[in-house]
Amino acid sequence: MSYPPAPISSSSYRCAQCGYDLSGSAVGGRCPECGSPVGESLRLAAQHGGNTTNAMLSMVLGIIGITACGLVAPFAIWLYYRAKEDVRTGISPPSCMGMAKAGLVMG
Repeated sequence: MSYPPAPISSSSYRCAQCGYDLSGSAVGGRCPECGSPVGESLRLAAQHGGNTTNAMLSMVLGIIGITACGLVAPFAIWLYYRAKEDVRTGISPPSCMGMAKAGLVMG
């Protein structure tokens, strides 16, 4: 007896092609928005391992920007938007946005 693929229970996974929220989609299915394989998006997300590099660098550069007269502050702001895009595409977990927002505010 074969069982249908289990649905994805976490809402932090998004389609690698279009950014659609894949929560509730079957692992062996296709994205309801663009039709790309859900398994491929999950593989890419797992490969990146929840990358929080842009968010962390944004926060660190924001702190440095406060003490170094704002010379690196524009980079902290730029990295905030990179981290936001990483969350939208599912590369980074939504939990990293706190660090990124701290970098934006301090930048």
